[in-house]
Amino acid sequence: MSAADNYNLQFLNHTETSVPTGPSPSDDDTVSGSGDDDSADDDDVRSDLEKQYEVIAYLQTRRSTDLGWVTPRQIESATRVDLPSEDAPVALLLASNPKVRTETLADGTVVYGYQAKFNVSDRSGLLAQINRCRNGVAAKELGDTYDGVAGDLEDMIVGGEIIAVQNKESCDRTLFPRGEPFFVELSGIVKLGDEKTSIVCRGGDPDYTKEIRRGEAVWTSGQWFRASSAVKEGPLSDQPSRAQAPPSVSSNAPLPKKNELEGYLRPMDARTVPLDRPLYEQTLQNAAEADAALSAHGGAAAALLLNPGGQRKRPRRSVGG
Repeated sequence: MSAADNYNLQFLNHTETSVPTGPSPSDDDTVSGSGDDDSADDDDVRSDLEKQYEVIAYLQTRRSTDLGWVTPRQIESATRVDLPSEDAPVALLLASNPKVRTETLADGTVVYGYQAKFNVSDRSGLLAQINRCRNGVAAKELGDTYDGVAGDLEDMIVGGEIIAVQNKESCDRTLFPRGEPFFVELSGIVKLGDEKTSIVCRGGDPDYTKEIRRGEAVWTSGQWFRASSAVKEGPLSDQPSRAQAPPSVSSNAPLPKKNELEGYLRPMDARTVPLDRPLYEQTLQNAAEADAALSAHGGAAAALLLNPGGQRKRPRRSVGG
């Protein structure tokens, strides 16, 4: 495998469109250690490709600050790569790399920025971009757009705002627009369990084991969850594949029987649905207010408290994806 392949770098011609004015060189960070770190430079055995990789990684961390622009002195301070002089060949590599944008200031200083494939900077823009990709878009192509994008994608998948299909060949997920969702109400009136890790029925005579499967999506108190399918402690990503929630909000079949034989981490029964993630502070507040309204005035008051428009959102299972 070549060094270029090892760092997943492709050197393609890249023509810049108009970009915002970069920062003034007077705003440069002071280069730390210049003058007393000559021995470190003498011992630098990194190749130009390795240096390029480190610079791009640094640019990615700065994509949300100062319009994403970084000066050569800031790059040198963070990576010990001196683009204007000793590492001029690295500067040439960066200039032709599609992951890097450049701008030349009036005094001739070249500033650098990270160039994601899609110009997305927040959750609403992310959803709009996915909705434009009618034939789907790979999750990894959106993974470098802004800080926190991975969490936003996961929330959208959990809540069914988008459809995710696992691609076994690429080990990635392809994301599709969902369109209009279809909601199904769970029976009974629910409240949060004492340990805030489940919802339990406080009114009615449901059998939730016949209404929702583990791994399917459920909405309560303003937050989306999945019915917990964890078989051990730890983050969701550490669960074995057989215990992973499906990327869709509903499923056509239950999870493997082996999970039940070995035991799930959180119990689920006719009146209890375990939740797969921590509750937001706002979710806890919503639940407390709804519980107080329910105790004082009944279910209709609690529903109106959470949804003043009058149409109650509720825990549900979405069908058709």
